[in-house]
Amino acid sequence: MRRSQQREQPNSSSLNGAAIKPCTQPQWDPANYKPLEFYGELAELFTKLRIELGPRLDQYIICLKQFVKQCISGYELSTAVEKMMSSDLLHVHDQFVRVLSQSCQL
Repeated sequence: MRRSQQREQPNSSSLNGAAIKPCTQPQWDPANYKPLEFYGELAELFTKLRIELGPRLDQYIICLKQFVKQCISGYELSTAVEKMMSSDLLHVHDQFVRVLSQSCQL
């Protein structure tokens, strides 16, 4: 795409000359969000995580927030939490993220 054409289309992006269309569909639909269906399971799993993580809980919550806000990918989240918990606790974390993703439609 020529520079003159890029100036004419300020809202479009390009990657290696290919135009990238902005996302028009919402990624999250609040009408389908039903937290009560998942609350009990999330609370139970989070309690296990909170007890086992202890002082590392704050760091874990920061990573979770970044994942929910889609600032980091699931892979990046997994890589970060592998460093702060045991393999047994990783199983609980995986369940928690699965239910959280299902609940929030991530």
